[in-house]
Amino acid sequence: MLASIKVIQTTAKQQLQYRTAVFAGLVTNIAWGIFRYYLINAFFSESPSINGFTQSAAQTYVPLTQGLMVFLNTFGSMEISQAVRQGDVAVSLLRPMSFLKYWMSYYAGKSFINLLLRSILLLLVFHLLFPIGTPATPLQFFFFLVSLTLSWLISHLWIIVINLSAFWVTDATGVLRMVFAIQQLLTGMLFPLRILPNWFQEIVRFTPFPSMLNTPIEIFTNIVGGAELTFMVLQQLVWVGLLYVGVKRVYRAGIHQLEINGG
Repeated sequence: MLASIKVIQTTAKQQLQYRTAVFAGLVTNIAWGIFRYYLINAFFSESPSINGFTQSAAQTYVPLTQGLMVFLNTFGSMEISQAVRQGDVAVSLLRPMSFLKYWMSYYAGKSFINLLLRSILLLLVFHLLFPIGTPATPLQFFFFLVSLTLSWLISHLWIIVINLSAFWVTDATGVLRMVFAIQQLLTGMLFPLRILPNWFQEIVRFTPFPSMLNTPIEIFTNIVGGAELTFMVLQQLVWVGLLYVGVKRVYRAGIHQLEINGG
């Protein structure tokens, strides 16, 4: 536990050293968010609701996705694949903590700073510019926080497991870029999943991607509640378990592959 806290603190301090980059990212997020705000609203010019997704929910959806994308790391990361490619992953065998615990602590430090300096500030700016809805009840907000925590776990476990493909690919950069680009659509980052065709929603529902971003968004905007809300949160819990086991097994297989190849 102490080792994890130390990694979180170190990563957070490193992230704070790039305050100019963080500020530039915030400004870019706000500008792009304003563009997306008007773009998404255009879909509702003829109807106030699409597949149960209302225009007021869409107006809240934009700042939420813009703010949470850095916290949830929806654009992905290639640091682990680079460590594998350069052979630095061998250092993980010498650390006094597991590979998974180290990287989750590392991402937690980055996410914490991004939450404070980008996510919250962006939401405050949008609150001044546009109407933003809130959960209907304190219980709804509580489930949003639970779902957001699970989304963070799913997103970063997915990043880790897909990065571990570098054990078997000479250069995983192309694979990762393709996967992370596709997941922008599948997570609901580009557009709310509810406004997409029903057949598409049914297919995506069987993947972990909606649980990375779409689920907490729909809870916050009051799109789901009751039994459907409970099911979606339980689904997130299942994906956390599956990805946790997946990371463990893929990492073990990757280290075995490294040893066979004389790494």
